[in-house]
Amino acid sequence: MIIDTLEARGIAIGAGAALLLVLALLALTLWLRGDLAAARTDLAVEQAAHNATRAELAVQLTAKNLLIADQRASNSTITALSGQVNATQTLHREYVTREASRRVMLASAAARPRPPEETAKVVDHATRRAAADMLNDW
Repeated sequence: MIIDTLEARGIAIGAGAALLLVLALLALTLWLRGDLAAARTDLAVEQAAHNATRAELAVQLTAKNLLIADQRASNSTITALSGQVNATQTLHREYVTREASRRVMLASAAARPRPPEETAKVVDHATRRAAADMLNDW
């Protein structure tokens, strides 16, 4: 009888332990199922954030490409303007050199009366002035 009682108790304890194990597994499954749903929700949130970041990256890349194109156009303009500045500076230096030569020539020029024999051999004053003006315009 004691053995039967012990045996019944053992079976009851075993059945209780099995029931406890089944309940623990059921609770674990429910907990994991809840974690899986939370993980899926978190994944969806992270996916949306990732897609937003990708969209922002695409916008920034487009903006960067537009800035690079604008910079290249600006560089072309700068190069053209630099060439114009160099040409203008060259023309200015040539002008300054010619003007200095003209001033030296005019400073060294002296008026003198023409002798009668030279007056008969050279052109009149108006023709000389017209020729000088034409040469100065070149």
